Amino acid sequence: MRISYSALNDYGNCPLKFKYKNIDKIAEPENAERIFGNVVNDALEFMFSPNPLYPTLDEIINRFNKKFDEKKSKNSELKLEESLRNDGIQILKNFYRKNTPWNYNVIDL
Repeated sequence: MRISYSALNDYGNCPLKFKYKNIDKIAEPENAERIFGNVVNDALEFMFSPNPLYPTLDEIINRFNKKFDEKKSKNSELKLEESLRNDGIQILKNFYRKNTPWNYNVIDL
């Protein structure tokens, strides 16, 4: 069984939360921070997936915007502010500038 850092942290803070989340597989409700993290993570995963070439920064940002809009329309009760979109784009630009995908040999995503 693989245990992530966040799972160990959950166990340290609340063993019952660990049980519900990791053993019983009860999903936590969506919130703006979780959605934002998932959308940024999806864009970063796309960034390091050559098909057959690595995507450009514009393609990565377009994917981020598309996923952000999908999540925003699907979760209209949550406040996915435009400032989150701008933060995500800035994060992706900075990361891309410092970590161009073709300079790495990615083993697993």
